[in-house]
Amino acid sequence: MANGQQVQIRRDLKPLFADNIVVEAEIKANKKNMKDKEFHVRLIFIDTKTTQVVSEVVLSRLTTRDLQNVLNETMEKLNEIIKTGKLPEQPIKVSGENLNYLG
Repeated sequence: MANGQQVQIRRDLKPLFADNIVVEAEIKANKKNMKDKEFHVRLIFIDTKTTQVVSEVVLSRLTTRDLQNVLNETMEKLNEIIKTGKLPEQPIKVSGENLNYLG
């Protein structure tokens, strides 16, 4: 976290099952300065059995980059575990190193 502070995160939500995902990206430009662009990525998680959207999350550019890095690192660890054939004793946790609170 910023300034070396650690934030306690509460996880009060019930996990939902999603077996499909839709990704949408939106790019916006400042009308006065067309070089000043930003984007957001929208992740829509779907349960295809019930055909319901179970979650919709909009990510900023920085959060999208952090998510990509964390997912890549997680996949590398999972692939290593699969190769060894041994199951881990605890769930695998990977967190972004430079997570920033923008609030």
